[in-house]
Amino acid sequence: MARVIKMPKMGEGMEEGQIVSWMANVGDKVEKGAPLFEVLTDKTTMEFPCPESATLLKILVETEEDYDCGTPVCVIGEEGEDISALV
Repeated sequence: MARVIKMPKMGEGMEEGQIVSWMANVGDKVEKGAPLFEVLTDKTTMEFPCPESATLLKILVETEEDYDCGTPVCVIGEEGEDISALV
């Protein structure tokens, strides 16, 4: 089942962040725990691990733009899955 990944809150004071780079391209399979993207916070850059083994189906945000924590950033799921209800 497809799942929306949101901008993570990587610390108590974090209100927004930037995706510096994607570690996978749309269509790539990503294993659980493998880095999905890098997040720039006000203090550091951290890798965000994929929460489950899945395929990166859609990227919803641009890199190097500020987004509030909780903003949908991508969709993961099974290859070929219909995600129209999620985006």
